[in-house]
Amino acid sequence: MTTYSENSVFQNGGVLFPLSTTDGYTLTQDGDPFISYALQFFQSVINTYIGPKFLQVISSSGCNWTSPNGNVLSSACSQYVPYGPADFLNEAQYNFPIISGERIKEDYTQPKSRYYYEIVADCQFCYIMPPIGAAQIQQIASLRSAVTKVILDRLELGYDPSYNPTLPSYNPKYTPYQNGPFEVWKACNIDQVKCLSSHFCQVENPKNIKTFFPTLVLDIEVKERRNYVIGSYPSFTQITTQINIEDGYAPDNFNIINLQTNLT
Repeated sequence: MTTYSENSVFQNGGVLFPLSTTDGYTLTQDGDPFISYALQFFQSVINTYIGPKFLQVISSSGCNWTSPNGNVLSSACSQYVPYGPADFLNEAQYNFPIISGERIKEDYTQPKSRYYYEIVADCQFCYIMPPIGAAQIQQIASLRSAVTKVILDRLELGYDPSYNPTLPSYNPKYTPYQNGPFEVWKACNIDQVKCLSSHFCQVENPKNIKTFFPTLVLDIEVKERRNYVIGSYPSFTQITTQINIEDGYAPDNFNIINLQTNLT
């Protein structure tokens, strides 16, 4: 049986298989471009639209604003991680506030054909603040609501004028407009993205039952489908056509198109 190239490579959403070992990007960037792009995009817009006010408040409050590792808070969103970090929130590598993102469930539609089916993923993004006292929470109690509004608006828009990353595009048909915005969802080759709901909570670190982290949870749905990989199908060569046009009525053996049959 002949193995054609279209059966050796395939693409789901922005993920091209087999995953590249030579492009220099991380496993998250190549293996789940949506999560990778969304985290960087959300971090950027939080710092753009909330960051200056956040820094103004904590610098004038007279309170001690630090992460569990002792580092002073320096931005409205200092770090992003592509997984649920609840079990590790007291680890030294985190500088708060952080934003996390992960897929928690996927549904698969009935295939319309062998080469077309859709994946609907439920993703959860968490904006997590460090443990803070009553005097501090009083000053930034509305921060989580503000973050919700920023993410919701920019998610629907699909880009932000201040966000121009040097990232790969996982959509071969997407070319950024010259001097235009980086269209995040087009670049990571997804069909649809929408925010379903959000809620506020306190994430408890299971390793320390007295430590609680004020958290915003966003539930986001993303739709992807299996895509044709450009260049994966063999080229047809040595095909000729012949169109005969007759005056009056065409003869019985009138040929519209003749195809060469001995293809090589």
